[in-house]
Amino acid sequence: MNAAGGRAWVIGSWLTVLALITVREVSSQKGLPRPGSYLGASVLMTMLFGLAGLAPSLGAALAAGTVVGVAAAPYIAGRTTGPLDQAASWLASISGGQPSPAATK
Repeated sequence: MNAAGGRAWVIGSWLTVLALITVREVSSQKGLPRPGSYLGASVLMTMLFGLAGLAPSLGAALAAGTVVGVAAAPYIAGRTTGPLDQAASWLASISGGQPSPAATK
């Protein structure tokens, strides 16, 4: 993988993490998300972007792993709903479908 491919993976992962953070924050509270959530993710992804210039495959793998970790964290913590469930419900409501009720714990 060349440096451009590794950086593309990092940028895609960065955008995915920002979307997951937005869904998590908006669904858990009313109002705008906290800026600190975005700042922490941006600092991490900026470091991974720099790493992708030196070791593209390693930077891409770590960025993809970060996305998996952010998406799986609520489920690993024992909650039955997370940002993926909330995003699916939002998309179902936008498309006119009936969102399936999420089980609560």
